[in-house]
Amino acid sequence: MVSEFKTKTEIGNITMPRVLGNNQHKRRFIVALDGGYSSVKGLSENTYFCFPSYAKCVSGIDIVGRLNPTDLILTDHKTGEMWMVGAYAENTMDHNDIQSTTDESLYTRYRYKSSIYHAIMTAGLGIALFRTNLDENVTICVQTGLPSGYVKRDAKDLREALAGDYDFTLRIGSESKDFKFRLEPENIGIMEQPRGTLSNIVYDKDGHIIPERVDILNANTIIMDDGFGTEDIFAIVSGSNIKDNRPRVKTYTDTAMKAVFEAVIMDLNNEYDTEFKVFELQKFLKRGTIPVIDRDSDIIATKEVEFISKLEEYNRILCEKSVKRLLEDYDNLLDFNYLVVTGGTGASRIDQTKEMLRGLSHLKVLLGNEADPSLSTIYSNARGYYMAMLLKVQKAAKLAGE
Repeated sequence: MVSEFKTKTEIGNITMPRVLGNNQHKRRFIVALDGGYSSVKGLSENTYFCFPSYAKCVSGIDIVGRLNPTDLILTDHKTGEMWMVGAYAENTMDHNDIQSTTDESLYTRYRYKSSIYHAIMTAGLGIALFRTNLDENVTICVQTGLPSGYVKRDAKDLREALAGDYDFTLRIGSESKDFKFRLEPENIGIMEQPRGTLSNIVYDKDGHIIPERVDILNANTIIMDDGFGTEDIFAIVSGSNIKDNRPRVKTYTDTAMKAVFEAVIMDLNNEYDTEFKVFELQKFLKRGTIPVIDRDSDIIATKEVEFISKLEEYNRILCEKSVKRLLEDYDNLLDFNYLVVTGGTGASRIDQTKEMLRGLSHLKVLLGNEADPSLSTIYSNARGYYMAMLLKVQKAAKLAGE
């Protein structure tokens, strides 16, 4: 199904637990921000959102007609730049945009200093804060994360990219709001992405541990976080019978959704002598076909080529590779009690994963959104980030006597 591969664009209402201030202490406003390679997901105490990780800088926008309720326009008053963000930018992508953009610039691990990255993360902050009145009595606390294999080296760069002074206007559909605030480095938390899923699956909507989920914390559990750019494996070992030579943390790129897209693009380019790029595929996912030059026509003409079947085929192939590698790395999962599958790619593969592991009667396979199925698995890390920062802020407030 196309919905399994198309990056969502949505902004919705939610009620999350929060930490109130008092006369002596500022209120903390928590923002969970998951800046993935394909989409930016986020949660605040009153909003959840997702949009494609794409933006383009424009000299101005001549708006004809009415914007969609989730169309995003960002004006950065520090740089003087105006940005179309997310699906709005994707839908207006033209030949010049495609020529001037490379897959490497969007999907590189070291993208923290790029102007596009700054634009999409700023837009994410703006959406999270859109329904809140910011004043000097509010402290913004941001929790985000990185693939397990990248945290140690990249956390400093990510924190530097997010911290600092913000001065921008965000337009969402027909509504606009001005923002001016400072995000302090000490108020930015960075954790391993799979730990976000772990926090998500054990805490309920009020921020309390779900009693029947305590066993997950005390058992041998593997978090399998399949996203667009990476597949993260995070092994939680509580038992005493796990062999020391097994990897606790692993990050792969050859089985994530980007690898699926790359395989499809390679087939299309080879078969039709085209030069499509990975990021272009998102634009055509909704209709499921992509235009190519019809070489058999007597005149210059195009034809629509269906590619969803290729996506589904390669997704199955790489899911099989992923699960088989997991079994090889962890001795057929004999010592593990739970496998928690999360991420948008993980959700698209959950049925196949369960089928491949159906013979392991001792293993429970769970989706990462078990604690709150009303939210898609794409928010599993973000919701877990929120809970992690909530507990951190609550603990600090208690120690300070608030």
